[in-house]
Amino acid sequence: MANDNQGSRTFLAIVLGGIVLALVIAALFMYGHKGDTDVKVAPPATETPTPTPAPEAPPVEETPPAEVTPPAAETAPEPPAEEMPPEPETMPEEAPPPQNP
Repeated sequence: MANDNQGSRTFLAIVLGGIVLALVIAALFMYGHKGDTDVKVAPPATETPTPTPAPEAPPVEETPPAEVTPPAAETAPEPPAEEMPPEPETMPEEAPPPQNP
């Protein structure tokens, strides 16, 4: 006795083979040109570890000076910058009304 679903298996194999072949050809068209260039790609930058901060030295106590010097002469405050008077606002020129054809 013959198997009566042999024809449908053959048809299914042909259809699936065609789909796979179409996908391979599409992949060649889309990605085939990417390997043909001589462009050198730089490796990604790696993070460098941050250096550990040096331990702080203990503060040194300062001795007060023997003589106190008078403060430097104060300088006169600078006069305020001259303010420019605001420019008068001008009305923009009116555009001609649009012409309807």
